[in-house]
Amino acid sequence: MTDYRLRTLAAGFFAVALAGSVLTGCKRGANNNTFDNGVDSLTWCTVSFEDSVSVLDASAYQQMAADFPIDVDTAVMDAGTRAAIEWVANTLQNCSYPDYDGSGREDKLMPVPAMDEAELETFVARCGKIGLDSMKADMREMAEDGFGGSYLNNIKIELTEQTPSYLTLTFGHEVYTGGAHGGWITNGATFNRATGEQMGWNLFDMSKEQELRAMLIRGVKSYFNDFSEEKIETDEQLYELLILYDDPETPENEITIGLPFPQAEPYVTRDGISFVYQQYEIAAYACGLPSFIVPVEEVKDLLSEKGKELLGISK
Repeated sequence: MTDYRLRTLAAGFFAVALAGSVLTGCKRGANNNTFDNGVDSLTWCTVSFEDSVSVLDASAYQQMAADFPIDVDTAVMDAGTRAAIEWVANTLQNCSYPDYDGSGREDKLMPVPAMDEAELETFVARCGKIGLDSMKADMREMAEDGFGGSYLNNIKIELTEQTPSYLTLTFGHEVYTGGAHGGWITNGATFNRATGEQMGWNLFDMSKEQELRAMLIRGVKSYFNDFSEEKIETDEQLYELLILYDDPETPENEITIGLPFPQAEPYVTRDGISFVYQQYEIAAYACGLPSFIVPVEEVKDLLSEKGKELLGISK
């Protein structure tokens, strides 16, 4: 039997004491997310917020950190950076409380702020306080029903790459709302700086589905082989570790096409194109988030024309 261990992607739930203070700020300096790549890149800074609330014996802790370019007029930005800012702002407020899809928050969305330090801090703080108010209301309702417990909601959005042709941000969302353990979501978004288009599966020629699926299988095998005592070589060995059902409550609906494509869009990193499956998407909680990076050189024949242009692959 294959031996695998829990892969911890989050820092651990409730690792931070529940203090009653508010922290906001825009951190700059040597670690300000500029990149030494010969590009006249914008300087991005991290705007953060943290606070907590208590209801009877329960507490809720909210922590948010998001990267924004600072002190720059959005009117003169390239289209990709403008699209990325909008994505950061909307993602931040949609996830200010554990609503993974942002449902029910459409009427609460705030305009994207100006890239001014004071306005950014106010925007992030408002997102955080909206989440705290929602958690407080839930905890009060739970207390009235005789239940207690603490909540945690941590969000981090970080600029990870900025080149002449694209920029990439990564997103992590750690949530605990009771039960045996919390949850963790992670993904990324790459934007074409010239057009503003978000790049994901459109990086690839989707007519080559069979080759793409084979690439995903190799990648997931590599993920498990990183920490498995028994090396996974065949597809059958891999599928024994996975849970591939359309609906876990109806096992007869087992997916017959093999490994599905990740629900999250792939995104571009310095090391290649990153793929990630979320918790429970294809495997048990203890398996973590199956993820891997494929070097561009290995997939260049699978790229679409848009993908080749973005990544500078000659035809």
